[in-house]
Amino acid sequence: MKIDTNKDPYLMWRGLIWMALALLVPVLAFYSTPSEAGEQYVVATMASYHFDRSKEHNEQNFGLGYEYKFNEDWRVGAGFYKNSFYRHTNYVFGGYTPLTVYGTSVGLIGGLASGYTSERLDPLLGLFVTKEWSGFGVNVLIHPAALALQIKMPF
Repeated sequence: MKIDTNKDPYLMWRGLIWMALALLVPVLAFYSTPSEAGEQYVVATMASYHFDRSKEHNEQNFGLGYEYKFNEDWRVGAGFYKNSFYRHTNYVFGGYTPLTVYGTSVGLIGGLASGYTSERLDPLLGLFVTKEWSGFGVNVLIHPAALALQIKMPF
């Protein structure tokens, strides 16, 4: 069966992103130092703030997820939430946070999310800011349309 990527231009990109994520996880696990590796979090997606205030977006985006922190710079995660269009969204991401500003990690996030368009999966790209204390943490995703807030607890 031949798949025509001209009819579905996102098909090739979705396949490449999934392949990159499948290759990235074992590579990051291999290069993690044992003293920093293996932090796990249960993540609660809470809210968003949309920059375009002329539309009525859902800004109470409740959901649950999982985050695995390989080391201080690399993390991956997956979960679900109710998106800005009141639809169910599943997501998977990889985050790279090489900068630390006053104990807060700053970097980039990339992944895939469902439920936003008629496409099955859409790219998820943005700035990622995370702060972790003993017992809980906060994630903030900044992308062109909105800010998103998550809280997390280690386990």
